[in-house]
Amino acid sequence: MPNLKRPIVLFTLFTVIGAAWVVASGQGELLRDRPAVVAVVGLEEVWNQVDEREQMNADLQTEREDLLADKERREQKIKNMQQDMDWSPEDSEERQKKEEELTQAAITFKAWWEFQQQRLAREEKIRYEELYRSSIAAIGEVAEANGVDLVLFKERPPKFDPNLKVAQTLALIGNRKVLYARDELDLTDQVITRMNNR
Repeated sequence: MPNLKRPIVLFTLFTVIGAAWVVASGQGELLRDRPAVVAVVGLEEVWNQVDEREQMNADLQTEREDLLADKERREQKIKNMQQDMDWSPEDSEERQKKEEELTQAAITFKAWWEFQQQRLAREEKIRYEELYRSSIAAIGEVAEANGVDLVLFKERPPKFDPNLKVAQTLALIGNRKVLYARDELDLTDQVITRMNNR
């Protein structure tokens, strides 16, 4: 009795490939009906001009200043403990106790300061992530409003330093994402306006 499994598998495979080709062909026709509209946005320029970035920097600066003020208070407390210990008689139990307290305070302060620096760095990273998501949302809204299908990253023109080596200059050129875009395709100002109007 002949084995029917192989013809059935082949028939199924050709059917799937054929269906995929029909779907792909249909999508191709759909894309050919309307050319894709492409625009650019200078994200760095957006971030330099939006109120959200300015507020973020102000908040972070306030946090830094508060943290430094707290650091100074804690350092002064340790200095006071040091001075108080210096007045204690040498080789006394009181001095030994104060030395232990001072050592513990210094260790605690160091651990606190390292933790606070890490926390602040983490907070700054989170704020930039939020700013990025907010920017992408605004870019999407502006793109939709203008009938744009694809938005590319607009870069500043490269600065060719005469001291750069050939390989560095070629790398600078090779890393470019957009080589040319008409001014009419630049959505940067619209994105800035939309973000500042929120």
